[in-house]
Amino acid sequence: MLPTHHIQSRAACVVAVLATLVLSGCGRVAETVDPNDRLCRGRGAFGASITGTPAPVEMCLADDADGGAAEVHVTYADGDNRYLVVASHDVDGVTYEISLSFVIQQKIPHDLRITTVRTEALADVNSVWFYYREAAGTGGYEYVSSLVQGEFRVTLSSENVAAGTFGNVAIELVDTATGADAGTRAIPEAFFAVTPDP
Repeated sequence: MLPTHHIQSRAACVVAVLATLVLSGCGRVAETVDPNDRLCRGRGAFGASITGTPAPVEMCLADDADGGAAEVHVTYADGDNRYLVVASHDVDGVTYEISLSFVIQQKIPHDLRITTVRTEALADVNSVWFYYREAAGTGGYEYVSSLVQGEFRVTLSSENVAAGTFGNVAIELVDTATGADAGTRAIPEAFFAVTPDP
């Protein structure tokens, strides 16, 4: 089982964000919900379940590392009000990486169209650039997303914090060494609740 990191330095902010995220993304929450049945137990800065891999992967990451290298890096550009979120995690010698780039908007919540073309996302504030990468150690394979389809919703966004959900995501992969199709992956559910790096 992958470890679940607990956010320390931004706990109060992220707790409030996650409360907003759950209420906005899932509607009315039953009082009997078991937190152990929720993705990453509803805690963390970035959570995603990935299927289609040899064994299902659950990324449960914090943007403040507990004495190690940060697994979620977040930048915010004041000039165009754009977030870039890069989440990566190693599991059994394989690195799984998900990158997102989107513009904050006053309308909350709002749905964004997923695109793998970064220039397209830069020109359209109603889209999110989505990039998936999977790489095995030295001399191993490297697969990247060539086509991504799914649902993406921002439930909170400002220059200080951004939160949202994405799911039902279907990913077509290509092998960077050969250019050949490399199969598919799916992300049934995921969430993010992040603040920009210092």
